[in-house]
Amino acid sequence: MKFIFDTSEEVISHFEREDFFSIRVVFSDELCNHYLYFKNEDKNDLEFSLHPIRFHIKKILMICCNNYEFKYEKMKLPVVDKKGKVIIKGASKVNCSYFNTIVYNDGGRIDLSESEPIKYFQTGQLILSFDSKEKLVSVYITNLTEKDIEHVKEELKLHNNHK
Repeated sequence: MKFIFDTSEEVISHFEREDFFSIRVVFSDELCNHYLYFKNEDKNDLEFSLHPIRFHIKKILMICCNNYEFKYEKMKLPVVDKKGKVIIKGASKVNCSYFNTIVYNDGGRIDLSESEPIKYFQTGQLILSFDSKEKLVSVYITNLTEKDIEHVKEELKLHNNHK
């Protein structure tokens, strides 16, 4: 998996509250027909929809998440090294041995590895963290409203039959 960072243009995204998906961040309404999935054996599934030719992120969806926790505090954001567009090239499926989502009062973090992150790149309202081998460690979803957070929590609980 190769991540290419294009800092030549600013990227804008927005969070959309949609039934069934706890997390949906959209960068563009353009048609997406190339997908990258991060999955694990606990049936956690995060999807990146990519531009079919240029492979930059167009949308991310939390399709299924069984491993999550709620923290009633603000999310601590890392210092970002660069900002811009992220292009992802490589396999269409990544099996993760670790997958955990943490929902804060103002955002969320999806951890896809237990590796120590050393680099951070921001694209729209996402911050992607990478380890020393340039593997994706975490995805931060920033600048969520109180209603967005309520939606994330309700959808996570609903799909996991928690009360």
